[in-house]
Amino acid sequence: MAFDIPITHKKCATCRWWGGARELVFIGNDPKFVRVPAMIDTAPCGAWPNKKFSSAMTCMRWSKWEKL
Repeated sequence: MAFDIPITHKKCATCRWWGGARELVFIGNDPKFVRVPAMIDTAPCGAWPNKKFSSAMTCMRWSKWEKL
């Protein structure tokens, strides 16, 4: 199951360190993406070795995902 996370939210789904399944959703003719659908499952985090986090979590090591 997936759910949408706005790109303005500092959550794992919008963080460069999160390794879970996600994609960008574009809207209209202007290539502006508005949300990141991400799986609810946990995934490894590059900022916290040997730990897994869900896409809706956030932490002090958040860094903007390069694709945003």
